[in-house]
Amino acid sequence: NTLVSTELFKMYIYTFQRNKPNHEGRRKFEKRTSKTLTMMSSQDHVLAHFKKKNN
Repeated sequence: NTLVSTELFKMYIYTFQRNKPNHEGRRKFEKRTSKTLTMMSSQDHVLAHFKKKNN
């Protein structure tokens, strides 16, 4: 469900910006997030959207 994915993205992005993790934290965060997103949805445009937001 794309709508659910978008809401989860907003949540992840909000958490990411709020916590401002250091480099190591960021790597762990991205690993954990991409694992969750891969399980959740394999839609490429969704993953691309997420990466673009966090660059």
